[in-house]
Amino acid sequence: MLVTFGETGVAKSVEFVPEKELGARFASMQKEGIFPPLDLSKPVQLEGMKPFQIPTESSVNLELSSTGVTVTMQEEIRTLRKKPRPPLIASIPLAQVAGVHVGDIPNRWNSRFKEPPLSLKLKFSQKTTLGKSIDFYAEPRAALTLVRWLEQGKTAKQ
Repeated sequence: MLVTFGETGVAKSVEFVPEKELGARFASMQKEGIFPPLDLSKPVQLEGMKPFQIPTESSVNLELSSTGVTVTMQEEIRTLRKKPRPPLIASIPLAQVAGVHVGDIPNRWNSRFKEPPLSLKLKFSQKTTLGKSIDFYAEPRAALTLVRWLEQGKTAKQ
């Protein structure tokens, strides 16, 4: 269910959108001007998790700016290794971010999420230190923010 609210906090519209269509719907709403532009005068922080892989799990933190995204992946749980791996940090210019795919609610997810997360795939136009894409889970509001950021960046390039 996708609900939009007016400035007074009263629901303006309610529609049922299949999970697989959420990303496209978010993008069209951004283009229609339903959402105000993101304030990128300071970086916007988003948190997510890599898909659950026994025996470790990794956080995925994104810092969105007007020029690109910085992705930090950090192992969260110590396993058989005595020390966690150092974080993997990659800065990717906005021009190299090819798109974001918003997928279904995963079958299993970390309890740190307050809401059922969505499966996301952030795609790059060129190979980066993260590869050509990164898969992670994030709460719906983070997915919406990521789509808004990308659409806003595309509009600014034109």
